[in-house]
Amino acid sequence: MRFKTNDIGEGGLAIDVPITPAWLAQECAELGGEAGPEGLRFVGRIDLNGDDFLLRGKLAGSLQLTCVRCLEPTKLPIDVDVAVIFVEGPDGDVPPAKAKAKDKDVVNLAEGDDGDIAVFQNGVIDIGPEMREELFLAVPFSPRCEPECLGICLSCGVNRDKTPCDCEERENLKRSPFADLAKLKSS
Repeated sequence: MRFKTNDIGEGGLAIDVPITPAWLAQECAELGGEAGPEGLRFVGRIDLNGDDFLLRGKLAGSLQLTCVRCLEPTKLPIDVDVAVIFVEGPDGDVPPAKAKAKDKDVVNLAEGDDGDIAVFQNGVIDIGPEMREELFLAVPFSPRCEPECLGICLSCGVNRDKTPCDCEERENLKRSPFADLAKLKSS
């Protein structure tokens, strides 16, 4: 996911980058997921913007994750607009990092989105860290298969979305101060 600035001409550079399972496993292992059936890819372009470079495009596809409640696989659609300005930083072995905006030309991005600013060195723009960041921002803290997922029963261990159980009701009844009355009623 690296592009040489020398390859980006006046007309810009169209890019179509698949997010591979190997890259996801190495760079986004903390997500605990993998690319969905239709895959995941970034399609966009890098354009010259004065001395800087503007990356615009869309990260789209899906991720296969595990529901935090029922532990079943769940598909999370990804559809993220990406806009990043790459500014040249000092040469050397300094890793790319977020940088503060310099007093340069103002770039008019989509309304309400001022984009990100990233640093590139040695004439090479690496969009990998930006893709990683966008993926982490797109994944919810607690992914669920559906918003109303009931999860796994703590008593009997069944998936309550697939198999209803009355364990919770029985536990509540045992703890109830009226449990003795329920016993009298049933006899």
